[in-house]
Amino acid sequence: MRATIKRTPMSSKKATFAEQKLTTTRRAFIAGFWPVLLVYAVGPIGDVIMGREMVTEPLYPVMITVSLLITVTIFVVAGLWAYRPLARLVIGTLSTDTASVEAAVSRLPYRVGAAFLLAGILIASVDVALIALPSTNLAGQLPPRLILGVSLMNYYGYGLVITVLGVSSTINFTTRLRKALSRQGIFTGNLHSTTFTSSIISVTKRPWQLFIIVSVLPLLLIGLLYMIANGLDDQTHLQVAHTVMLQMFIGVLICGTYLVYTMRNTMKLAIDEIGSGMDSIQRGEYSRRVAVLLDDETGNMARSLNTALAGLQEREDMKSALSLAAEIQSGLLPKEPPVPSGFTLETFQQSCYDVGGDYYDVIELSDGRMWYVVADVSGKGYSAALIVANLHAIL
Repeated sequence: MRATIKRTPMSSKKATFAEQKLTTTRRAFIAGFWPVLLVYAVGPIGDVIMGREMVTEPLYPVMITVSLLITVTIFVVAGLWAYRPLARLVIGTLSTDTASVEAAVSRLPYRVGAAFLLAGILIASVDVALIALPSTNLAGQLPPRLILGVSLMNYYGYGLVITVLGVSSTINFTTRLRKALSRQGIFTGNLHSTTFTSSIISVTKRPWQLFIIVSVLPLLLIGLLYMIANGLDDQTHLQVAHTVMLQMFIGVLICGTYLVYTMRNTMKLAIDEIGSGMDSIQRGEYSRRVAVLLDDETGNMARSLNTALAGLQEREDMKSALSLAAEIQSGLLPKEPPVPSGFTLETFQQSCYDVGGDYYDVIELSDGRMWYVVADVSGKGYSAALIVANLHAIL
């Protein structure tokens, strides 16, 4: 028996999503993790600056290269796993609509954070094992307290710093992706799925979180390493402690600079988007909708702005409809009513609103007589105007 697989045709929204060329975007997503290379390079840089003997060994470049390739491969695989729901939207194995697209993009930073955290803990655990186990103590039988300090530095660097850099890079990536998808009407309304919580992505809390990560924690670790170094007599062990402190300083400098850079970019994009929406209101272009680029306070502002734009557009449409209704009602009135001999007739009608219940008419009968009609329907606006139209048709 031969099995066949029938693929469901792509919906219009799905086809539009595929037109964003997410195969190229996936490469851009992975390329955004280049800070991982910088964080890894902190180790060799610290070894070279401190003049450690292991740098002069012939196998040192080979060890560093192999370790770098393994580290990069693990984090790339973690990134691809996090990107998988978004990739499925491209290849057509998932029934896609706006809600699916918004959910996949919104959850991407969380998936990257979880994947990078697990990958970082795995890599740090391997490094700690190579340092701590007696059979593989590459640092030359380090004392326990120094092993503790080096281990904490490894977990901080691989488990926390790289995770934060990956999440920050992903938020910057999804912000630009939301902007691109907003041209197709995605991420321009009340999102179907919002996975960020105010405690994580809030504009007011985010700076404090970054301050703890790139200032408080590294200072505590450097202080701990300094106290450990004060109790060391062996010059080799002392050099290891000083090297780790230098690596910590360089890593924090790189991490802090990159986080400030990405935060500036994402906030600038979000604020510029809101500013463009305000400019649209000033120009009277109410049909435009701004993109909800972040799920924080700026995102709430964008949603509120879109609600205001929709209300203004509805009001503008209503004004046009009322203007047309007033023109139609005016057409029901006689332009030049016949005037009997010996009489003078002047007519005038002005409603309180665009349309209303004031009505007059002159109707010539077949026998030469004329009906003069003056009416005032109770009420105002639409309801009164509809009664006037019915009255006109009956007469």
